[in-house]
Amino acid sequence: DLGRVDLVIKIYRPGKTYTPIREKFIDGGKMSRYIDSLKIGDLLEIQGPYGLIEYKGMGQFEYMKKQIPRVGKIGMVVSGSGITPMLQVIKSMMKDRTDS
Repeated sequence: DLGRVDLVIKIYRPGKTYTPIREKFIDGGKMSRYIDSLKIGDLLEIQGPYGLIEYKGMGQFEYMKKQIPRVGKIGMVVSGSGITPMLQVIKSMMKDRTDS
Protein backbone atom coordinates (compact mmCIF):
# COMPACT_ATOMS: atom_id res chain seq x y z
CA ASP A 1 0.00 0.00 0.00
CA LEU A 2 1.22 3.48 -0.83
CA GLY A 3 0.32 6.41 1.34
CA ARG A 4 1.29 8.28 4.45
CA VAL A 5 2.52 6.89 7.74
CA ASP A 6 3.13 8.59 11.09
CA LEU A 7 6.21 7.36 12.94
CA VAL A 8 7.06 7.37 16.62
CA ILE A 9 10.83 7.37 16.88
CA LYS A 10 13.03 7.03 19.95
CA ILE A 11 16.21 9.07 19.51
CA TYR A 12 19.35 7.98 21.35
CA ARG A 13 21.30 11.20 21.76
CA PRO A 14 25.08 11.25 22.17
CA GLY A 15 26.34 11.90 25.69
CA LYS A 16 23.02 11.11 27.39
CA THR A 17 22.82 8.24 29.90
CA TYR A 18 20.04 5.69 29.37
CA THR A 19 18.79 2.93 31.60
CA PRO A 20 19.62 0.23 30.80
CA ILE A 21 22.97 1.48 29.50
CA ARG A 22 23.34 1.19 25.72
CA GLU A 23 27.06 0.61 25.41
CA LYS A 24 26.78 -0.46 21.78
CA PHE A 25 25.39 2.95 20.79
CA ILE A 26 26.95 5.22 23.39
CA ASP A 27 27.01 8.07 20.85
CA GLY A 28 23.57 7.25 19.47
CA GLY A 29 22.87 5.16 16.38
CA LYS A 30 23.57 6.55 12.91
CA MET A 31 19.88 6.56 12.01
CA SER A 32 18.88 8.15 15.34
CA ARG A 33 21.34 10.98 14.81
CA TYR A 34 20.17 11.54 11.24
CA ILE A 35 16.48 11.55 12.16
CA ASP A 36 17.22 13.86 15.10
CA SER A 37 18.73 16.37 12.64
CA LEU A 38 15.48 16.61 10.62
CA LYS A 39 13.23 19.62 11.08
CA ILE A 40 9.46 19.49 11.52
CA GLY A 41 7.95 19.16 8.05
CA ASP A 42 11.04 17.46 6.54
CA LEU A 43 10.32 14.26 4.65
CA LEU A 44 11.93 10.92 5.34
CA GLU A 45 11.64 8.43 2.49
CA ILE A 46 11.44 4.85 3.69
CA GLN A 47 10.90 1.49 2.03
CA GLY A 48 10.81 -2.15 2.89
CA PRO A 49 11.32 -4.17 4.91
CA TYR A 50 12.30 -6.83 2.43
CA GLY A 51 12.32 -10.02 4.42
CA LEU A 52 12.08 -13.71 3.77
CA ILE A 53 8.86 -14.26 5.75
CA GLU A 54 5.55 -13.00 4.37
CA TYR A 55 2.18 -13.01 6.12
CA LYS A 56 -0.50 -14.20 3.70
CA GLY A 57 -3.46 -13.84 6.08
CA MET A 58 -5.57 -16.16 8.22
CA GLY A 59 -2.52 -17.46 10.11
CA GLN A 60 -0.70 -18.45 6.94
CA PHE A 61 2.94 -17.48 6.42
CA GLU A 62 5.39 -18.11 3.63
CA TYR A 63 9.12 -18.48 4.12
CA MET A 64 11.20 -17.96 0.98
CA LYS A 65 7.98 -18.34 -1.11
CA LYS A 66 7.14 -21.73 0.48
CA GLN A 67 4.09 -22.17 2.70
CA ILE A 68 4.76 -23.11 6.31
CA PRO A 69 2.13 -24.70 8.58
CA ARG A 70 -0.79 -22.42 9.46
CA VAL A 71 -0.77 -21.00 12.99
CA GLY A 72 -3.66 -20.18 15.30
CA LYS A 73 -1.84 -17.65 17.46
CA ILE A 74 1.08 -15.28 16.88
CA GLY A 75 3.33 -14.08 19.69
CA MET A 76 5.30 -10.88 19.10
CA VAL A 77 8.34 -9.77 21.08
CA VAL A 78 10.15 -6.97 19.25
CA SER A 79 12.34 -3.95 19.73
CA GLY A 80 14.08 -1.39 17.59
CA SER A 81 13.53 -1.77 13.87
CA GLY A 82 11.99 -5.21 14.48
CA ILE A 83 8.71 -3.58 15.42
CA THR A 84 8.03 -2.51 11.82
CA PRO A 85 7.37 -5.98 10.38
CA MET A 86 5.16 -6.85 13.34
CA LEU A 87 3.08 -3.70 12.84
CA GLN A 88 2.63 -4.70 9.20
CA VAL A 89 1.27 -8.12 10.25
CA ILE A 90 -1.11 -6.44 12.71
CA LYS A 91 -2.22 -3.96 10.01
CA SER A 92 -2.91 -6.84 7.62
CA MET A 93 -4.95 -8.66 10.26
CA MET A 94 -6.95 -5.53 11.07
CA LYS A 95 -7.88 -5.01 7.40
CA ASP A 96 -9.63 -8.40 7.27
CA ARG A 97 -12.31 -8.72 9.98
CA THR A 98 -12.36 -12.50 9.54
CA ASP A 99 -8.63 -12.79 10.32
CA SER A 100 -8.37 -13.40 14.04
